[in-house]
Amino acid sequence: TKQYADFSRKGRMIDAVSYPWGAGVKPYDCYDATTRDEYWNYLYTGLMNKDIDALWLDSSEPDYQQKSTSDYDYVTGTGQTWRELRNAFPLAHVGGVHDHFRADALAGKKGLADKLVSILTRSAFAGQQRYGANTWSGDVTSSWENLANQIPAALNFSACGIPYWNSDIGGFFTGAFGGVGDHNWRRLYMRWLQFGTFTPMMRFHGTGTPREIYQFGSENDGIGDFDHILKYVKLRYRMLPYLYSTAWQVTSEDESYMRALIYDFAADKKTWDMTDEFLFGKSILAAPIVDPQYTEEKV
Repeated sequence: TKQYADFSRKGRMIDAVSYPWGAGVKPYDCYDATTRDEYWNYLYTGLMNKDIDALWLDSSEPDYQQKSTSDYDYVTGTGQTWRELRNAFPLAHVGGVHDHFRADALAGKKGLADKLVSILTRSAFAGQQRYGANTWSGDVTSSWENLANQIPAALNFSACGIPYWNSDIGGFFTGAFGGVGDHNWRRLYMRWLQFGTFTPMMRFHGTGTPREIYQFGSENDGIGDFDHILKYVKLRYRMLPYLYSTAWQVTSEDESYMRALIYDFAADKKTWDMTDEFLFGKSILAAPIVDPQYTEEKV
């Protein structure tokens, strides 16, 4: 691509193999301020001036298959090596896009005038909350264990001061399940849907099987999966005023969406190691079912 050739000529492609494998892809030096400027110029000219509202910055770790330990010796535009800065890649990458988006929106540039920055990104680093980014838990595989693990993952993420988090409802990969035609996967999907309703972003996404609501039957078909999904989609829309109010508390009072119970009930020792309940905002207690053999739940 033109961008690849440009950054290579300037020595601003990090010498590291990235996804998709075998295609010669490398990450750019997002730590270098001038390169961030040029990256945005390509992004604005190619996409953002066409009235795009939001961005999905995928593989923002970046994906990396180590070819040689010398890859880490690459010297960034800051004078530091990639070895020193690698974990902060998503912070620099997302931050560069955010700052340019925000500046151009405030300046009233074509396609961005008066827009708020909205970014979905796969990885984060400390401080990334300032960039209007929502991070998801990555390409996890469908399993009851992975569903259960999403809750403490989200709460620990929020405890780092980064409030916007989500996961792929149902898991990105279907794993050992057969997908939408598999009754057992559908059961897991419905429980993941319930959990996903009480996360900052409710998102149906994955590979290997379709996820659209109409793939699960039709309304009042006697099976109930379509109706179940519709119930929680409607619930999410009912919660919009609450979500907006919580978003304002996040911005103005340093609050969070997903709150480990120890935040608000520190004196209650039962909350100290609780991994299956949390407050969603300050007024909703969420207790998702994460066990396929569920019979009853004491909250």
